[in-house]
Amino acid sequence: MFSWSFDVVSLADASNSSEELTDGMFPAMDIIETATYVSIRLDMPGIHRGDVYLSNNGNKLIIEGVKRPYYPECVGERSFLLAERQYKPFRRVFSFDEPIDAKNVSTRLMDGVLNIRWEK
Repeated sequence: MFSWSFDVVSLADASNSSEELTDGMFPAMDIIETATYVSIRLDMPGIHRGDVYLSNNGNKLIIEGVKRPYYPECVGERSFLLAERQYKPFRRVFSFDEPIDAKNVSTRLMDGVLNIRWEK
């Protein structure tokens, strides 16, 4: 069984992974483990594939990105009447007891859900 922990940190302070991000976006996630693989699923509606970055450093998996506003209909004289959505950077760092082999990691972003999976 994999043992893991994670921190949520600001992209502005990527060097200090213990600093909590107090004003950022926190994609909801599930971590699933079976006898043969581990899968992390993150909700990422409205986040484009090119705005998500994954990196692996031994036993750490780092997921970072940014949700950018896109409102072509607001060009010109239109303006917001209400704006509740957040458009901010995010970073999640997962530490596992065992190293992650990057060759065994697969990713898929579909229907607003990022699925990261690797074989044990």
